[in-house]
Amino acid sequence: MELYRITHHYDRGDQSVGVLSDIDPTPMAVYCQFMAEDWVDDCISLSNEVVAIALTRFYGCRLATKTVGGKELDMYFARESSCGEIYKDMMESGLFEREGLKEFIVQNHDQGVALIDAEKKLLVEQLTQ
Repeated sequence: MELYRITHHYDRGDQSVGVLSDIDPTPMAVYCQFMAEDWVDDCISLSNEVVAIALTRFYGCRLATKTVGGKELDMYFARESSCGEIYKDMMESGLFEREGLKEFIVQNHDQGVALIDAEKKLLVEQLTQ
């Protein structure tokens, strides 16, 4: 699995969150952002933490314990470069639709750090059982 650091061009300081994935998670992350704009508000920008948890819960990624190195997944540039035909193809393909994704994004779009802390705690509990 390869490390991907989720960032956003307008982050203040290092707010990156790492995920491990066998495939490039960029299309799935961008899909989550586009759907949040549709389901919540067209001006929303999902936090790096919410994107990371969505990738782990719905797309087979794992949270990484480090964010040093790896490939950068800048949500700002990834989203902006996915408009037009790429957006149209993404929406028409249905490849990234997942049961429960809408509920997750609507309920957690503003949770950020609290959401990732809870997810990490859950992972630690699962590993120690």
